Amino acid sequence: MDGSFGRVSRGLFVVLEGIDGAGKTSSARFVERWFRDRGRDVLATREPGGTGLAERIRTLLIAPSGIPITPLIAAGGIVFGPLWGWLYNSIGSLLGALASYGLAHALGKELIEHLAGERRMRKVEAMLVRHGYWTLVGIRFM
Repeated sequence: MDGSFGRVSRGLFVVLEGIDGAGKTSSARFVERWFRDRGRDVLATREPGGTGLAERIRTLLIAPSGIPITPLIAAGGIVFGPLWGWLYNSIGSLLGALASYGLAHALGKELIEHLAGERRMRKVEAMLVRHGYWTLVGIRFM
């Protein structure tokens, strides 16, 4: 055995990151088309799944940890390659979301009220009623 784990193919791993409305989707389409027009194989993905719910879960999971998602996704692609990196990142995102949901469900609203204070919780709930999702965006920066 020569110690190799198989054929390693060379490629390019591109990550586009930015705030909502920055043009990531349009840029990704352009980059994908540019490479395809030059005869390159392209695997285009979107983390953690491209749905509105998945984006909200991602925001809720990443915001409290203080760890930016881009370096984690890039590291997965570099270490495991684009396909396996995407798969591991997707599985990790799903498991993290399930763990967070299960923890929140098990601990319940009472613990959050105890930690944050009932008065503060009422204020946040009123903001959620008035401003909806944008309240979560604002809370992320607190």
